[in-house]
Amino acid sequence: MLVLNNLNISYERKILEDVSFHATSGYFYLIKGESGSGKTTLLYRLALLSDQSDYEYHINKYDIMSMNNSQKDDFRRNNIAFLLQNALLIEEYNVKENVSFFAKLVNKKVDDHDIKEILKQVHLSIPLHQNIQTLSGGERQRLAIACALIKDTGIIILDEPTSSLDQDHEKAIFQLLKDIAIKQNKVIIVSSHSSQADKYADVIYKIENSKLKQLNDVKDEKQIKIQNNGFCYSYIREYLKKHMIILRKKTISAIAIIIIALAFIFVSNYILDLMKSNSVNEIINLSENQLFITSHNNNIYSNDTDKPIDKDMLSFIKTEYKCYPYVSTYIMIDNIKVDVIPLFEENNINDKYESKYNILDKKGIILSQSLYKYLKRNDITVRTMDNTLYMKDTPIHYRCNVRGVLKEGVLNNYTNNKYYIYLSYDMIEKLYSNISLQKAYTGYTLFTKNIDSYNALIDELNHSHFDINKTFVNIESINSVVNNIESIRTIFFIIAMVVIVIIMVYYLLHHFNQRKKEFVVNIVAGYSQKNIYTLVCNEILSYFIISFIIYIFVVMLFFMISDYSYYFIIIYSFILMIIVYVISCLICILDMKKISVENILRD
Repeated sequence: MLVLNNLNISYERKILEDVSFHATSGYFYLIKGESGSGKTTLLYRLALLSDQSDYEYHINKYDIMSMNNSQKDDFRRNNIAFLLQNALLIEEYNVKENVSFFAKLVNKKVDDHDIKEILKQVHLSIPLHQNIQTLSGGERQRLAIACALIKDTGIIILDEPTSSLDQDHEKAIFQLLKDIAIKQNKVIIVSSHSSQADKYADVIYKIENSKLKQLNDVKDEKQIKIQNNGFCYSYIREYLKKHMIILRKKTISAIAIIIIALAFIFVSNYILDLMKSNSVNEIINLSENQLFITSHNNNIYSNDTDKPIDKDMLSFIKTEYKCYPYVSTYIMIDNIKVDVIPLFEENNINDKYESKYNILDKKGIILSQSLYKYLKRNDITVRTMDNTLYMKDTPIHYRCNVRGVLKEGVLNNYTNNKYYIYLSYDMIEKLYSNISLQKAYTGYTLFTKNIDSYNALIDELNHSHFDINKTFVNIESINSVVNNIESIRTIFFIIAMVVIVIIMVYYLLHHFNQRKKEFVVNIVAGYSQKNIYTLVCNEILSYFIISFIIYIFVVMLFFMISDYSYYFIIIYSFILMIIVYVISCLICILDMKKISVENILRD
């Protein structure tokens, strides 16, 4: 038993006032009225396709208006079949696919034989694989009726089902509906202008002056068949796959937009990494790419170091490095101690010279700017040196040429003494090996290949019993460069996310808004709003997954060709895509919530 009471509808004028409608199984109900009188509007309420809820509606024991939206959607899908006046079908599907679509909405399995039988009932003899766009208006109308019947619901509502049919087919359809009502014990509700419908209707309602009048009645209150089939979610996947192929141009466009966005992210990050690498390398080139270690609780400067250090103590280090023992060496000039600093083959001081003399003399020394000025002030020759070297206070006479003078500001990182000279480490080691002393060293100079191994070495040494002199490398400047680049990367991440979200959301909203009528067909057929949201989110997810797979493939090729393996960019891109996907889905869902079946169908 279907009972609707107290329905009032007004737009710019009053459409329906205090309407009541009653129906029971086994009968054909006809609603008549002039065009614009409110017949279709009433059918939308009976079919639960309207957002209006301020009326009473009961089907058997079910209070429909007390249900939430999800419950109403489930009830409508399983128990109400609705045929629109303009026979809305899924245009991209053929005959068989349209009928199968409606059957699967109620988890009903049909084969070709079942489909042919239902088509035969509506007097339609056409190939199952025929494109519905090639059907005539009458054929489309009868196919739509077949789609409504295939669901086998207890209530079938049809809005002008014979408007495109000739008189013979019209009579056949009305007789079919009459037979279905009686033989299958269903509620058939039809709105029609046709005079033929009166001959088949058991109960006739007429809308006049905003009132619904019942012209005749039946004394019966049979229960309506109610079913509760689960929703076939796998069919959403099938629907999605098919439509991505059908709408392949839009699919390719969406994927292209995402790939271009990902490529832009990759290239931008690659450029940022190159900037960081080049900046760090420039700083390292200006620094001495080395560090100096002494024993624990001693001093990082060699002139204040007196505790010996054994090289075996470095055996725990796993980072690759090169090690040179340090020999404390100095000369005396006018009671001024001048430290002798080892010059290693790893050191590049070409850009630190202010002037050069005997540059090819490997035995020669290089003067600090402060020492050079002192010698000049005291009229001491600066082209040669004839003096005594003290190696661990052991004097060794040494005569050599001066190879050059260093620029102002070049620091002595070993002793922090402004008076110093550079001497080849090979020469220092040779001189030291010629003196009869126990070979005990107070420190070691360590070199690494790059800044990463440099930092790794420092991490290892920090957990050991050594004091570390890190003043050779301007680590503060390096960290500053790295931090600045990472700050730029963070800002870029935010800007890229905003821009990509705007582009993707604009495209997706435009794409889905063009398909709102398609979604309305699905809702009329039996989809819920939740099913539409699931469909939209899965379609967006498909775009992102396909795009990301292509992106990963291209990036891996780039890694192989360029030997660039900064995988953080992939992780960074993945996180960005997740954020863009979530935001895109939320905005599209909010837009889909605005879908009004009634308003779209009226347009």
